[in-house]
Amino acid sequence: MATIISPRIKINAAQLKAEFARFSAVERKQILDTTLRNDVKGFVRDVIAITPPGSAGAPLSAGGAGDAAVKRHKIKIYRDLLKIFRPLSDGVIDHANKQAMRGGNHIHLYNDGTREVWVTLELFHPSLDQAGFSAQHANHWQRGRVRKIPDNMRWVVRKDALMAFAETLYQKSGILAGGWAAAAREFKVRMPAIMKRHATGSVQVTIKDDHWHMRTENTVGYATEADMNRRVEFALNSRKRSARIANSIKHQIIAKLKQRGVTS
Repeated sequence: MATIISPRIKINAAQLKAEFARFSAVERKQILDTTLRNDVKGFVRDVIAITPPGSAGAPLSAGGAGDAAVKRHKIKIYRDLLKIFRPLSDGVIDHANKQAMRGGNHIHLYNDGTREVWVTLELFHPSLDQAGFSAQHANHWQRGRVRKIPDNMRWVVRKDALMAFAETLYQKSGILAGGWAAAAREFKVRMPAIMKRHATGSVQVTIKDDHWHMRTENTVGYATEADMNRRVEFALNSRKRSARIANSIKHQIIAKLKQRGVTS
């Protein structure tokens, strides 16, 4: 199901109406288009920054367009997983698994050179599948990031399995934000490579002499309308856009009137 966003910014134009009427239709379109394009560009940038993998609590930087940025993101995903999982080689896991089959509440893992390392049976997950990884990851996902748990509470898992799950997260990362790509192109907003690779969506801009309308459609189906609207409202309200747009229009009108030699 697509999410269609037509953000509404109400502006009290009564005080501007008389001055606005002095201009031709072409000039009125120019004033609206110049003013609103500049601000909508900021809105699009903001809504992209707080759409996963970004969030209101941890917005994603608009930078990072190349391969190096993608590699850094992959590393970050894996490092985040290390906050809740302890990956070990198959050899260590298989040796520990033989002990687990013999019973007991504690399993010896290895000697790190200074001490023996043990783990309780409830934290030992040698056969954890992708669904299990996903559930544990979701349990510790908070405000756009993984919540770190004490080292002695991390689940012990196979390293290859954890790396495979990290790759799954990476492949999905940026899909939702990629739905804003059409709007980003229209308003020349730079998208991080992690999002740009999933570019979808559409945008339509309508300009009349006294009306300016932007409609963008995020076609990523798994996003809920409530969630997307929450992000849009955050982006709209975060910078007091209505007041700033009205003020910008007023200053453009004054500037154009001065060009004509009109001071009031």
